[in-house]
Amino acid sequence: MPVSPLRSCRVLLAVTSCFVSASAGAQDEWSAEVSTSSTLTVRGDNRNTRPSGVASLADDDFSVAHNRIDTQLARGEWRAGLQLDGAWYPSSPSPERIALELLQIENGGQLPANYSDADATYFLQQYQRAGDETSNRFRNWVYPAKYYARYSSRHFDVRAGDFYAQFGRGLVLSVRKRDALAGDTSLRGLKSTGRFRAGDWRFALTGLAGSGNPLRIDTASGRHLGTDSSVTPGWLTLTEAGMPQPVGNEFVPRPQASYAPDQLIGAQAEAGAKNLRLGLHGVRLVRFRCDGSDDCTDSFGGSIARAARSINNGSVSVDLPHVGERTSLYGEFAVQSMAHDNGVSLETGHAAYLSANIDLDPVNIDIEAKSYRRFYPLRANIDTGQAREFIGVQYSTPPTTEPVWNDTQFESFNTCVTGGRARIDVSLSRKVLSFLRLARYNTWAETVANESCITVDENLNRVWDIAVGSEVTSDKGRSRQVGRIGTRLDYTDRQMETADGYVSQLSYTEVYVRYDFVRWLGRGFSLQTQGWHRRRHQRLGGPAEPWMQGFTQTALTLAPYGTVAIGIEYDQNPQFPDRYYNASLRYNLDSASSLSLFVGQRQGGLRCIAGICRVFPPFEGVRLNASLRF
Repeated sequence: MPVSPLRSCRVLLAVTSCFVSASAGAQDEWSAEVSTSSTLTVRGDNRNTRPSGVASLADDDFSVAHNRIDTQLARGEWRAGLQLDGAWYPSSPSPERIALELLQIENGGQLPANYSDADATYFLQQYQRAGDETSNRFRNWVYPAKYYARYSSRHFDVRAGDFYAQFGRGLVLSVRKRDALAGDTSLRGLKSTGRFRAGDWRFALTGLAGSGNPLRIDTASGRHLGTDSSVTPGWLTLTEAGMPQPVGNEFVPRPQASYAPDQLIGAQAEAGAKNLRLGLHGVRLVRFRCDGSDDCTDSFGGSIARAARSINNGSVSVDLPHVGERTSLYGEFAVQSMAHDNGVSLETGHAAYLSANIDLDPVNIDIEAKSYRRFYPLRANIDTGQAREFIGVQYSTPPTTEPVWNDTQFESFNTCVTGGRARIDVSLSRKVLSFLRLARYNTWAETVANESCITVDENLNRVWDIAVGSEVTSDKGRSRQVGRIGTRLDYTDRQMETADGYVSQLSYTEVYVRYDFVRWLGRGFSLQTQGWHRRRHQRLGGPAEPWMQGFTQTALTLAPYGTVAIGIEYDQNPQFPDRYYNASLRYNLDSASSLSLFVGQRQGGLRCIAGICRVFPPFEGVRLNASLRF
């Protein structure tokens, strides 16, 4: 249940004091490390308001204090940890305010002097919509985000509680901490690994079982994921103890869970010799089955993968780290089967992934290739209608072969695709490197709905992506200049008609420049400028005309004390504001503790990290963070 801010502080301080005291009382046996990250964010009007756009006003004018305390204990081969997350909202938008602002927009920017029946009807409609939208937002919570106990020795490792795991290259399973965008998803249960040798061979056997555990609070929107007893039968009652729950209000008196924890069981067997490593990987995901009660959401659906009752992933991998003296190879082949209760039938999916590195000093060639057919990420069982901000939560990440920052694999691009990329690096000297990147893909699921992966020309998009660049270092590596210029061409084998009646085979085109320049100034000072500037044109789903988008940031660093930076962002897409200005300051208290301040604006829109994407609202306000470790 929601907790008061005062109680939140008492809980966090009590837990911290307990662990620190335990460490002080037994310094000869136990070691403890406590880190805390506290962020106060005050959001203003982010300038994305739309007529009748309740959601565009719900992300304005609220403040949140987010605190994370992470405590780690260690003694010999034993480890234990607890991470408490808390959020408190000193201010938040009310349904009344949202409805009044929308009524004001509806009447040309001013509230009417005398309200008509139409005004009253419109206000009540928006008032109800705003109440629905904010029913699972801006709730004060403190909850055990992560906890674990671990025993680790040379031959055996067992972990109870929260853990991360990746099998192979992520086709079958990839549950790990990524970043603020992709989140921090773990499994909560049991994981064990045994290792042994037989002659020149080394073997490792891993087994795991647990339920999915994404972070439950999205501070960018104030939204939380809620579970309750209707979706946590059996042992899930224990693993979900203390986690955020759905909370009713006058608009939604009987709220339903927005997340039903997925149950996963998996195993991995690995064998390796000097020049050969083999792997066998398997995972089964089981969705919650509804008990038929009125408070139970049977299936959150939203996609064929999220609606599946169960999904089985399996793969075999071969790693050849030394093929001769200059080449390394890795290959993995995976299959996927799904079961649905509604009669949906989908053929078994499959995926093949290959990577190779060839060292021909001074030339280095890096190659990645993939071929996926009906192969989907393991999407979390989230009601995206209630919690759209968590749509990217998943338990596997099939490699994209693209740069991690790529955001132009639209829709289901990576579920029905063949292609790859090659990067050629040429060392012109010890300090100068030039590179060429060439990528080519055929995808049958980018501009059409094609869950069955029917590979006919009517569904086909052909993609070329080419970039050239260089990297120059100097001042004993303390100065660095990295730049690239590239283009992407995405076209179909059919004529497409846009909303304005234009007919073309071009789906998406882009020309871009990326750079990161660091100049050492001496006496601990360095100056850094980085940016990304793009000319984009998206025929379907984008503006009618090409638009420019990008950012540049300049930072002055005094090592080891801190950094001050200013930034400018711009976006000519008429769906978003066109200019954003910001400044930031970071002061390092020591190597592990810092204070940082961000003031200004930041553009929103689609952002992707390694193929995991979500739409962020623009930001305008102040963010203060303190990260401490002791």
